[in-house]
Amino acid sequence: MPLLHDALTAYEMALANKVPFFAAAEFLGNNDPLSDPRHTVIVDALLGTGLSGPVREPYSNLISRINQSNLPVLAVDIPSGLSSDTGEVLGKAIRARLTVTFIGIKKGLLANAGPEYCGELVFNNLDIPEAVYRELEG
Repeated sequence: MPLLHDALTAYEMALANKVPFFAAAEFLGNNDPLSDPRHTVIVDALLGTGLSGPVREPYSNLISRINQSNLPVLAVDIPSGLSSDTGEVLGKAIRARLTVTFIGIKKGLLANAGPEYCGELVFNNLDIPEAVYRELEG
């Protein structure tokens, strides 16, 4: 699987370059990785595009803490807490500086609060052949 291989390669490169990683669970205790001065960016991949109801705890608190950290945030596909269909904030949402979205541009990135929360928007089709897109349109 190319994506698995690409993700593993990126992870190994980050480890080799001593990039610190913190899982969401580490933010939930007394430890506060956001206060570590070595951190320069947060990668938001907390919640996916299928979110349909309000963000619940512990994610709601974590989203607030990330937004208050003043660190730049890169959102993967869509900022957590933003509806991919409507662009509505589902309780709380990450305010990203940059969002990289894949396969197709989600309506929610362009509607309602979407532009305010996604920051700069970059699209990557993951090298899906143009014929696939034409087939979906037809």
